[in-house]
Amino acid sequence: MHLANVGLNLAVALAQVPPKTLTQWLSDGKSVPAGLDPKDRRFSDPTWNGKRFEGHPARGLRAFGRVFAGWGLSQAFYREGGHLKLGYTSLDDFIERDWEAGFLRRDGDNLLAMLWTWQHADISDNPLYKGDLAAALQGIRARSLVMPSETDLYFTVEDSRRDVTLMRNAELLMIPTIWGHRVNNPVQNPADAQFVDDALRRLLSEA
Repeated sequence: MHLANVGLNLAVALAQVPPKTLTQWLSDGKSVPAGLDPKDRRFSDPTWNGKRFEGHPARGLRAFGRVFAGWGLSQAFYREGGHLKLGYTSLDDFIERDWEAGFLRRDGDNLLAMLWTWQHADISDNPLYKGDLAAALQGIRARSLVMPSETDLYFTVEDSRRDVTLMRNAELLMIPTIWGHRVNNPVQNPADAQFVDDALRRLLSEA
């Protein structure tokens, strides 16, 4: 699932899924089934009026966090007990105190704006490139270091590899990690943050 497919009504498919069900999926090292992703518009937060939220969408934000729990980190992270190494007592504890709590602090309408930005962030959608993404990528002249997490379920290595082949002066450097999309969190994951910092220092020193 590409992140741009996330429904603009902050649909909450997992609001109807028992927490223990998701826990079992993640414990088995599996991602959330495709039929239960956040682009599913059948389930919406009750505060959604069709255009914006009329209150704090707590149910939707909790469910959104649970969706991201299955996509934001890799299967290997859960298999190897990465959440336990962070001090959480169980997978349920991790999902509730990390993912759900994190999204409950968000503003629902701000998330919608962020999702809209992701959906419309096409560097070729302009009079110069007229929708030709390959030409837009070839037009990037700056020296570039493209560093995908090798376990990112949103922005895959293959997508980055394809982009790099079209860029004039780009290098692909995969980050070897089990942290998936959350690879560069310096608080919880300082080792990978250091890997990124070292690569950037090298890039700048060679400029």
